[in-house]
Formats: sequence, structure tokens, C-alpha cells
Amino acid sequence: MEMALTILVSVISGLTLAGLTGVMKMLRGFIKEQRAANERNDEFRHSMQRAEIARTFRLVVEEGKPVTREELEHLEATYKAYSGDGQNGVGTLMYERIKENAIIVTRVDVKPDIKIGGTE
Repeated sequence: MEMALTILVSVISGLTLAGLTGVMKMLRGFIKEQRAANERNDEFRHSMQRAEIARTFRLVVEEGKPVTREELEHLEATYKAYSGDGQNGVGTLMYERIKENAIIVTRVDVKPDIKIGGTE
């Protein structure tokens, strides 16, 4: 009887260890996939922020379009997130030039085709 109990305990321990090992491998794989997905999301977000700054630069600095205070606030929030990622070389130069050249309008009769940052 003792021998059967010892064998049973050994079998159960082996199965438990094998199960735990499998779960650990599965978790490691999941964590690795999550990190890769997070990196892709960070790269995408950073790319969108850079594109927004570049688009606003083109409109404000190169084309001389006026902007509203809200649009500049949106740009500032975008730039803060962008520069918070440690990416601020060319983006910083563009942002500073936008602030220097921005013509701020407060009238409601601004042409509807002037949109920066998805605001209307």
C-alpha cells in the first residue's frame, strides 16, 4: 500500500510539474507577444504624432493658414506626447516654428476648410 501511495504521489507530482512548465512556457510566449504588440503600437502612435506635427507645420508655416487657439492646444498636447517618447529633434524644430508663425484667429467665420488636428 505504501509503495502504491508513493508511486501515486510521484505520478501526481510529475504531472503537476509538467503542467506548470507548460503554463509557464505559454505565459512567456504571451508576454513576448504583448511586448511586441506594445512596441508596434508605440511606433504607430509616434508616427501619427510626427505626421500631425508635420501636417500642421505645412499648413501654418509653409502655407500661412490661420489656426484657432484650440488647434494650437491640440498641437501642444500632441507635441508633449511626441517629445515625451524621447523623440524631439526635427519635431521640436517644427513645433517651435509653428508657434512662431501661427496666426491665431478667434472669429467664427474662419473658412471651414482650415482644419488642424481633426478639430473643426
